[in-house]
Amino acid sequence: MARVRLPADRRQSLLAAARRVFASKGYEAATVSEIVAEAGVAHGTFYLYFPSKRAAVVQLADEFHRRLAEAVMSAYRPDRPLVESVRPTVEAAFRVCADNVDLIRLLDLDVARDLEACREMEAAPAHREFQAWMEGIIGQHAAREGLALDPEMLARIIIWMMREATYECFVLGGGREVDRYIEAISGFLEAALLGLGSPSQATTDQRRGKGK
Repeated sequence: MARVRLPADRRQSLLAAARRVFASKGYEAATVSEIVAEAGVAHGTFYLYFPSKRAAVVQLADEFHRRLAEAVMSAYRPDRPLVESVRPTVEAAFRVCADNVDLIRLLDLDVARDLEACREMEAAPAHREFQAWMEGIIGQHAAREGLALDPEMLARIIIWMMREATYECFVLGGGREVDRYIEAISGFLEAALLGLGSPSQATTDQRRGKGK
């Protein structure tokens, strides 16, 4: 029997419809019937693409995290010290989040009580690939610049801090103090990285400062 090829645009239409329904009804209250009604397709069509509404929200999370990762990776400066990539990457992350406040609310608030969905989102390709990329970049700079740090834990801490900060900024704070958040997070991370430099490098920097 020939394999049925499902059009990609139909899948994206269902995801867009699911996103709108989740935004208006909330994840718990939303139903597959409402999603297919929003998309204008038959009920059975949904299950050709997704086994459940949980699968749809996990896919929305994966695509959001992929856009976020791409923005951060593009802002990263591979030929410069790690500290010089902090501000541009934080700014890039906040730009993406500003355009996806409904997804931040959905993923960090509405879906939080669905533990299985949370586990699946953490295990989704985009999230795992981005964390692995961050660990690799931090590890490279640590070896090259004499930074005393744990790449895996630092990557996790940065991701956690950015998630909390963007949720607080855009969902709780209505996006009114974006620049203040960017400044505070960037300044904190820059200071932390500078403080983690090797003793010899710190001494050199101190001497340079005194000689000015």
